[in-house]
Amino acid sequence: MINVEDYISTDKYVDVQFEGFYSKLDILMYYVAVSDYRNFTGSDCKQYIDGGKSTDEEKAAMFNVYPVTNINQNTFYRIQPLNLQLANNYFIWVMGTDKSGECSMTSREIIVDTTYPESGELACGPDYNMAVTYTPESTSLTVSWENYRDPESDIKSYDISLWFNSSCSDDNSQSLLVDWIELSSNYSQFTFTELELKVLHEIKGEDAIKLMALFTIHLNEDAIANALELVRSTEPPEIKIVGKASSSKVAKKTAEKWEELLTTLHFNVITGSADDTLSLVQKIIKSNHYGVDILPMQYGEERIQESEEKAKIMPTKTFSNSQKRRSEDDNIGHVQPAEDDIKLKFVTKEGLVVKIYQKQITRVNVDAIVNAANDTLGNYGGVAEVISRAAGHDMERECKELIRTNRKLRDAQCEVTSAGNLRHKGIIHAVGPRWSTYQRKSRCLDVLVETIVNILNAAKVNRFQTVAMPPISSGIFAVPKKMCAAMYLKGIFEFSKNCNLGSLKEFHIIDITDEVLDLVKDWYTKYLLNPACIEIEAVLLKMSDTGSYLDDKRYGQAGYGPSHGKHDGKYDRNGREVAANAAAHGSTKIIRNFCEKTDIHIYTKDILRLINVDVIVVSEDGFIKGEEDCRKLC
Repeated sequence: MINVEDYISTDKYVDVQFEGFYSKLDILMYYVAVSDYRNFTGSDCKQYIDGGKSTDEEKAAMFNVYPVTNINQNTFYRIQPLNLQLANNYFIWVMGTDKSGECSMTSREIIVDTTYPESGELACGPDYNMAVTYTPESTSLTVSWENYRDPESDIKSYDISLWFNSSCSDDNSQSLLVDWIELSSNYSQFTFTELELKVLHEIKGEDAIKLMALFTIHLNEDAIANALELVRSTEPPEIKIVGKASSSKVAKKTAEKWEELLTTLHFNVITGSADDTLSLVQKIIKSNHYGVDILPMQYGEERIQESEEKAKIMPTKTFSNSQKRRSEDDNIGHVQPAEDDIKLKFVTKEGLVVKIYQKQITRVNVDAIVNAANDTLGNYGGVAEVISRAAGHDMERECKELIRTNRKLRDAQCEVTSAGNLRHKGIIHAVGPRWSTYQRKSRCLDVLVETIVNILNAAKVNRFQTVAMPPISSGIFAVPKKMCAAMYLKGIFEFSKNCNLGSLKEFHIIDITDEVLDLVKDWYTKYLLNPACIEIEAVLLKMSDTGSYLDDKRYGQAGYGPSHGKHDGKYDRNGREVAANAAAHGSTKIIRNFCEKTDIHIYTKDILRLINVDVIVVSEDGFIKGEEDCRKLC
């Protein structure tokens, strides 16, 4: 007897298990074969096994799907490779021969069905396929279904489970309440019993809006710490704490804690992360469009990016409308860049598609994104913090586990974690080089190229098809942006030329500003004319000739490494031009190689007019009212 299902769900192989062959002399060996028809000219299987009378051509004609194959004394065998056709009938043949040479055979008919069943309709309330329904019971829930079908093999069984969703959006968090239950095909209704579905506490109206806008992280952390489930809604605005009745005291205490957070809010609070933050704050203060004067704190991908034109025409007068606009923005989700938005698109000789465009890192539609990580995977500041806040606790936990195992990551090392709350298949954490760490700047650029190659290799190993990377090392790691742009291209071409692409199809370089992206485009134009222009020595020479780079020897004179000679004042330790600041504002003192780590430049006059500065620090009170010097300067 051959133990195979009537219908198989793959067209590439068949797993065959059989039993019941018997001989007083014991079975010597078995043979398997596959054909697409039943009838044979003879029933004596001796002619088909080794040494049989049938010729190879005759056996191939009869067993035309898979030839007669000796499998010794195995009673389980995977027949592969096959190329079976959907809905076709096939016959599996098994032959057994004993020590005397006597033989017998049996067959089993199978049908190929590689398609999924067609979805039917589901009802948990008065009608089928309702987006939202309500139940008066908290201990039971009845579910009905109909019109599930499969034209090829019919429905064999149903599997049903019950889940908790924190909201109705696609990207909400989920948890399993009742594990999967298998039901036979004659079922069309099932009742979950012994449930404990209960709303333990509710926060509504303006308080709910403020909590969701300003204290998202607090809500998530407290819910996880106290094993509570949250249901959040913007229309109408409300937060529901749902769980078992035994958790009601914990839920009430947690809600009271959140209500205390609201007492810390004062009017005239403006906080968040944005490009050109100071300019944006000035516009908000001057336009005074916000009736409650609160700009919701931005976490993860929810960054403030209004242009000057948008700031002038903002019609918002109330906080709730502001929150509504933010919710609509959140629903954008992952979007593909329009062709008009792509600054550069090219394909390497080996077939890797490269796209350069402006986009937020957490909103690109790719399999994996790259995190510009540090050596301890401490995701604070810059793009690392944006990704960390959007991905949530699961990703952070994996990062901490990696550091417990590896202690520190080396420059150019890449590690892959899950994407947490993001929709990507994974996150590649890449440690780019710091400009100030390397006395030999050519070595720094070489490590940057290695980083790009390792990112692409990690994508290939993890079978990602599309990957998006921010400008690694061009921010606080301070590798000159123009050099970064060249090294990105060099790394791409080296990987594409020397490594099998595997599943990798596209590599995207993205940023929220145009500067680095335009530099990559410029370097690619030069590369088409002269491929050698992106070699490290050529880039260093080019930058030296243009006065925007000092070679390794002059960097040594500037206080890098063991040499501490005279510094010409053109660049700081991070390779940034400081002469303009000094000339405009009267640099009164420069402390070189402070603690053997950094240069300190002390200026006088207006902090708002400094150039080549990433961040300014402003003194504030505990409520961030904006009443200190920065507010006055604005």
